[in-house]
Order: sequence, then C-alpha cells, then structure tokens
Amino acid sequence: MNHGASAYSFLDIVISIGALIVVLWAFYLAIRYTFWPGETSPDHIKRRILDDNDEQSR
Repeated sequence: MNHGASAYSFLDIVISIGALIVVLWAFYLAIRYTFWPGETSPDHIKRRILDDNDEQSR
C-alpha cells in the first residue's frame, strides 16, 4: 500500500463507489420510511398511541 501523493488504485475507487451506493440507499430508505411508513391497518400497534380515547392508562 502506498500512502504517498500517488493516484488512487482501481480497488480504492471500487470500494469508495460501493460505500457511496450503500450510504445513499440507507438515506433513501430512512427518508422513505420516515415520511411514508406504509402501515395503514387499523389494528397496527401505533394506533394505540395515536388514538385519543384513553380507555385505561397503560
């Protein structure tokens, strides 16, 4: 491995592009599932928190 001022090797570029793709995909999924989670069923567990009617304290 050369730590001087030389150009990057082909393997360095491939690893960097692979890491960039993984990071961009993770950001895409984080934004997608934050704004559009896709859970619409009325018996989903999040409905217990979002419903206003307090039948009992949990």
